[in-house]
Amino acid sequence: MTDQELLISLRKASRIIGEYLEPGPHDAEQTLSRLIAVLDNQDLALALDRLEKGHGLRFELPQLSAHCPHSLSVRRMSK
Repeated sequence: MTDQELLISLRKASRIIGEYLEPGPHDAEQTLSRLIAVLDNQDLALALDRLEKGHGLRFELPQLSAHCPHSLSVRRMSK
């Protein structure tokens, strides 16, 4: 799992919690089921372990054509 995918999963979970905290009636069981569907994932757990151990961030960079003057670099992050 890339860090982008990890962040997407965490944002989904955050959105689910935010929706639950909005005023109005809510179904706690459905909310919990939605959170489990997002967070109960072996790839997600491995990605979090990797980050906790300080192995830095993992990005998938777009392919750049030879005609593109821009260059991208990724800086390794550590604790």
